[in-house]
Amino acid sequence: NGSHTGARYYTNGPTLSTANFGVFFDQSYTGKGLKIQEIMAKSPFANKKCDVTPGCIIEQIDGQTIEAGMDYFPLLEGKAGKNVLLAIYNPANGKRFNVNIKAISSGDQNNLLYKRWVDRNRKMVDELSGGRIAYVHVKGMDSPSFRTVYSELLSDKNRNREAVIVDTRHNGGGLCKIPHTAKYLHPLSVQNQSWICIESVQNQNKSHVEYNSNNDTQVQ
Repeated sequence: NGSHTGARYYTNGPTLSTANFGVFFDQSYTGKGLKIQEIMAKSPFANKKCDVTPGCIIEQIDGQTIEAGMDYFPLLEGKAGKNVLLAIYNPANGKRFNVNIKAISSGDQNNLLYKRWVDRNRKMVDELSGGRIAYVHVKGMDSPSFRTVYSELLSDKNRNREAVIVDTRHNGGGLCKIPHTAKYLHPLSVQNQSWICIESVQNQNKSHVEYNSNNDTQVQ
């Protein structure tokens, strides 16, 4: 079993940490600056509650103008966790203003992307099921992740739903075996409630395992 073998390489010495703002830029925009397409929840702009909205254009970073087609990443090098002065233009009202934002690291932005992905999945399940099915994602096969799942499923919003989708795709692994995820959650089951476990398999196909609390059976 070589499922947990691997090799890694880490560079020596300090490296510059690139600043991130927790936004998506409009890739179809070809003018000067960076046009914001989406602002992620709990990102620096969202937390600051400023006037920056989707559609605004970042014209300057720390006084440096962003020309059309320019590689702007050098303007962000070494600024993660630091305050960055941004010159903003809002085409909707023609206003220009400055915003001082504390940039985040790539790791922090990845966490925002993960939460965005989970929230979108949860919203889709809620809409398609008419609120009858709950959705939870197991970030890792470990105790902290399972405590989070327990907390979500025991919430007033989810505990009385008819079924639950337990999504284990893209998680970081751990001591708990994926095929038995539903078994670990069995104490949370209520009568006539089903568990559907979605997991990743080789070649990125998806395996669906249904666990029914009434008869303790699994169906592949």
